[in-house]
Amino acid sequence: MDEFLHINWPFEGHVHFRDPGSPLFKAVIPHTVAQCWGAVVMPNINPFVTTPELADSYAAAIKTEAVRSSGRGNEFTPIMTGYLTAEMDPGTVKRGFDRKSWRAMKFYPKGATTNSHGGMPSPMDAARTLEVMERMGMPLLIHPEVNIWNEKETDPYDREKIFLAEVLPEVRRTFPELKISLEHITTHEAARFMQENGKVGQLVCTTTAHHLLTSRIDYFRGGPNPHLHCWPIPKREEHRQALLGFIAKGYAFVSAGSDSAPHPTTAKERACGCAGGVFTAHAMIELYAEAFEEAGALEHLDAFLGKNGPAFYGFQPRDDWNQVLQKESWTWDTMITTEDKTLLRPFGYHENKDDRRPMKWKLVHTNSF
Repeated sequence: MDEFLHINWPFEGHVHFRDPGSPLFKAVIPHTVAQCWGAVVMPNINPFVTTPELADSYAAAIKTEAVRSSGRGNEFTPIMTGYLTAEMDPGTVKRGFDRKSWRAMKFYPKGATTNSHGGMPSPMDAARTLEVMERMGMPLLIHPEVNIWNEKETDPYDREKIFLAEVLPEVRRTFPELKISLEHITTHEAARFMQENGKVGQLVCTTTAHHLLTSRIDYFRGGPNPHLHCWPIPKREEHRQALLGFIAKGYAFVSAGSDSAPHPTTAKERACGCAGGVFTAHAMIELYAEAFEEAGALEHLDAFLGKNGPAFYGFQPRDDWNQVLQKESWTWDTMITTEDKTLLRPFGYHENKDDRRPMKWKLVHTNSF
């Protein structure tokens, strides 16, 4: 007997679209638009999104491309974020928030991920801005890692743990009413922290499909796989199991944020300096469904995908476009090719058909249950 899951229209809580107008930008947007009514768009493009005008321009480019590439493009809502820097004028942040150019600011630990060279060791380096954000009720989205701490480079496997122990407590102590989202958590320490401290509308988190489905066992199987390399990096299997146990509890303060991050194969498959990022936008919903099935928590998938994230940003869930997932084994069978012939490898694809990662659920769009 066929097995089906019915869900409301999903929301993407963390996505990378890259530089507006670029071939990569044009190639990846349709995949998110096809699955989600809205997406929280990361600001680490070139130039960084540090003014309301840049946020407005980026949003307009996204909407234009969504309309061009999809029959449902007019319904797609990009939720813009600003790139938090130590030099940023708090007045600029307030102006952008008041006019809804951006809904949140994003903290990047300097040097820890793609285009993070404008970031800081700690969010406290922008304390003046955090004070204004706390007063306005403007969320801070945090990449919860430290790259350099006490003037020393940190172990990549310990960066999240150090951030939770050494950096976040000062932020929360100094700004107790600041709305915070810990983005793409990956460790049992983060899962435990959120279980003890998570609060709807105040302290929330996202976690990715690829961190729920893969560990460093997968990364190293057959030799290091550059297409599973991302920041934060895949952790031990015990951490993955902790994340599955965490989502199985159905907390309303955890939501989908795929961190889908496109990089050309030329940037992923080079001898040194492999780009960090996994592209999952082509099958975001199906991959999350697989993770929730493994966790024994399919009953919580709908809220995770379509209710919890929008609530944090002040949006109502969308039930005007319903979707059906069918239990079906299939594989993604093509590379993604941009208009300038750049190749992008989607999660799960392999040139050898037998080595492709089987998907366990398949999405079917429908307007009614």
